[in-house]
Amino acid sequence: MGRIPVPDRLTKAAVLTFLLSISIHIGTSYSTKTDGEPYFLNTENNITVHEGDLARLKCRVANLGPKMVNVVVWRRMNMEYPLTIGEMTFSPDNGMSVDHSPMTHSSSSWDLLIKSVKPQHAGVYECQVTSNHLIAQYITLHVVALKLSGTKFVNKGEKIHLVCNATGASRAPEAVDWFYEGNRIHPSNPIWKGRVEVLKHESFEGKYFISELIIDHSKLKDKGHYVCRSSDLTVDSLKVHVLNADKDNLTRRLSGNEGQDGERSEFNTVPENATKLTRADAVFVLIFAIIALVWR
Repeated sequence: MGRIPVPDRLTKAAVLTFLLSISIHIGTSYSTKTDGEPYFLNTENNITVHEGDLARLKCRVANLGPKMVNVVVWRRMNMEYPLTIGEMTFSPDNGMSVDHSPMTHSSSSWDLLIKSVKPQHAGVYECQVTSNHLIAQYITLHVVALKLSGTKFVNKGEKIHLVCNATGASRAPEAVDWFYEGNRIHPSNPIWKGRVEVLKHESFEGKYFISELIIDHSKLKDKGHYVCRSSDLTVDSLKVHVLNADKDNLTRRLSGNEGQDGERSEFNTVPENATKLTRADAVFVLIFAIIALVWR
């Protein structure tokens, strides 16, 4: 077998670094069990979702093999019949489905989706793989029948109005408490006195319970995290921003970008086209430099 000519030591270093990077990438990205049996990848086994939201119960499987041999089945622990078999749904609940997609050449996701989740959906679910021997993993779904909504951005001096809906499927909680930055809100407290009002709405049947927190003449120091907690210790939180209307629109734009997850502030000092050096890049640059110096 002929040899590939390498003209100089820098090129030698580049070739070795490239081969080393490929070996590291293969070793870390495509590792599978040598026995070829299906197995589960690590996912959350406790999921908490607010009532009405989409619940995603994750099931990630590696080495599944042919679909005719190994099948992914979802079932609920207190039910005899399966909810899904493969991508087919057998549940009478029209809001249930399977989201199946490949992840790598040897692994795929088989997530159970429950739309508009309700408290009666709470419980333990099983994702199982039927192969030579049955394997299963269990996910517990918690449904929070409590939702905090209201004012997220307000100018100084305006009213902060928050609504805590603690409606339950079978019964509502007996009471709701309000907290600001971890401290319970008492209308008699000098911080809130004369500015805070708590309104309560509930049905005689005990089916719903709604509490409103109203803060008049908001101050800049009123910004922060507000929490409503029901008597059954269910909680929800919301961050309120109090803007200084005397300043220009810069404050509002900065606060707005802070409150939007995944969006970059337009005042970011790092140029968008700037080159980002990851830890892996730094390692390979260092390896390249060392080889270039020692291989003469």
